[in-house]
Amino acid sequence: MQADGVTPDAYAINAAINACERGGQWEEAEMLLQEMQALGLSPDRVTYNTAIAAAARAAQWEQSLRLLDAMRAGGEATAPDAWSYSAAMRACDKGGQPSAALRLFETMQQEGLAASVVTYNAVLRAAEWPVALSLLEEP
Repeated sequence: MQADGVTPDAYAINAAINACERGGQWEEAEMLLQEMQALGLSPDRVTYNTAIAAAARAAQWEQSLRLLDAMRAGGEATAPDAWSYSAAMRACDKGGQPSAALRLFETMQQEGLAASVVTYNAVLRAAEWPVALSLLEEP
């Protein structure tokens, strides 16, 4: 795009980050996020969620937590939603960090976000068996 004199907009960069996520290229997704900011474009919730999903696909749980923190720092427009937390929990699962996934689940609940089936699946996959059973039994 830039070679043709066209500056990418947020939509184009989000699409490129999505392609990186599907291709398992979390580092490229991170570079695109930084490029977006360098261009003076504001990442939105979609941008961050897709970058977290890219980190999750590559089991980069620490990166997913950093991205969640960046979302929180960005204010209301980038505040994490249930999808954000679910993707980060998947990263923790793939990275062998069950306690981090459970902390994310608890944080999400403390923030008043309703858990979805996707959220429960993510935390249940990551949880050690006694915790998973207790989550299933919650009213």
